Amino acid sequence: MRKIGEQEFAHLCAGIGSDRKSILKHNPIGTRDETLLWMLLGCLISYLSLEDIETPCFTGIPDVKTYRNAILFVIRDRKSEEFNAEKYLDQLLEKMIIQQFVLTPFQQNTRVVACEETGKAICIDPGEESAELTAYIRDNVFELQAIALTHGHLDHIGGVSFLHAQFPDARIILHKDDEDLYYGLPQQPLFMGIQPHQMKELGFDYATPPKLSRNWINGEIYAVGNLRFKVLHCPGHTPGHVVLAEEKERKVYVGDCLFEGSVGRTDLPGGNFERLMSSIHKNILSLGDDFTVYSGHGPETTIGREKSVNQFLNGSYLAGRGSFL
Repeated sequence: MRKIGEQEFAHLCAGIGSDRKSILKHNPIGTRDETLLWMLLGCLISYLSLEDIETPCFTGIPDVKTYRNAILFVIRDRKSEEFNAEKYLDQLLEKMIIQQFVLTPFQQNTRVVACEETGKAICIDPGEESAELTAYIRDNVFELQAIALTHGHLDHIGGVSFLHAQFPDARIILHKDDEDLYYGLPQQPLFMGIQPHQMKELGFDYATPPKLSRNWINGEIYAVGNLRFKVLHCPGHTPGHVVLAEEKERKVYVGDCLFEGSVGRTDLPGGNFERLMSSIHKNILSLGDDFTVYSGHGPETTIGREKSVNQFLNGSYLAGRGSFL
């Protein structure tokens, strides 16, 4: 009997997820979720080399619950290790499309986040000019409704001018307390000790960015198609830093407040360690341990994991002021 491990199951789910647009177009067998689960079930039957007698049979018209139960039944006795398959099924059926681009010398995570059902999208923190990013938006026929900024540091806003020139209908949104940073973009390299004559050579010769469309309001619910982001003001890394939390999808975009194993630096103008820690505890950790955290640098993590292993959050670090990556 052929077995399947967590890595193989996750890979199958991810493959179907990445090809969902084509799958849905060419296999109109039911609803979106029914079609994706039907495809996964078929892939599992092939991968596990099931005989006809081992293949699930349905009475009546199968629905999402039927397909989920069939998938779980098929792999129940064929797991090479114990793992939570339900988690990967939930991820497969998520309505949020996320595409990450690692940009700038600071390895900053720029993301396009879209509602699969409506095609409406936002770009969170465009770090620098990127033809690949604009091509991705156009190739997927997304409607870019906003350039959503978590804060005003140069590695998170350096691509606003280019992106807005490509998509002039997109609104540019930032918290009012970071407006000085935003409009002061051409001078920001001086914070890091870069001299004026070095800016062009190092790629830091910024023009003043385009006018903001409006400001984030703490607590507002911002709609992107059928997605609903709660905007939470989280000062500390900068005075006007915000995070964007999607309750239903259990995801939060935290900019430079929180990282895997660390927290944001507070030694740049406007930074304050005590405010940062207060913001993290009040507005991020309170969301729930199962939230996936998308940081401005580095890999994804979860709130539960950071509560457990992050030295700044689990009590193993003696609080004090300093510089953090």
